[in-house]
Amino acid sequence: MDALTFEDGRVYADAKGLKDLYNEDVESMSLFGVVISKAEVRKIRRRTRRSHRRRAEQGIPVGGTRPFGWEDDKRTLRPEEAEKLAQAARDVIAGKSLHSILVQWRDEGLRTAMAIPGLRGR
Repeated sequence: MDALTFEDGRVYADAKGLKDLYNEDVESMSLFGVVISKAEVRKIRRRTRRSHRRRAEQGIPVGGTRPFGWEDDKRTLRPEEAEKLAQAARDVIAGKSLHSILVQWRDEGLRTAMAIPGLRGR
């Protein structure tokens, strides 16, 4: 509220219309709204964490595109990509840089699951 009311005379609006932030009642209601919103965000965060933890414990993948090295079911290894990842891990342990591994993969035409067909980026 201090930041919003730093300069006198400014007008603010939300989906319900204009707000006079210089009015003490509006200020109080706004602060109350912030407290309620913050509590709701915490509830959502807690529910999301519980859901993700439960899925992980049951071995159920959570949304998004397939990870590199895995099939679309996110449970079955994609052999050719999994081998590339295993080799990359061995190379890093042996001192090879990630950049050199990525350059090699790019030169071999290896693409991620999110790669756009026909587009050859850096």
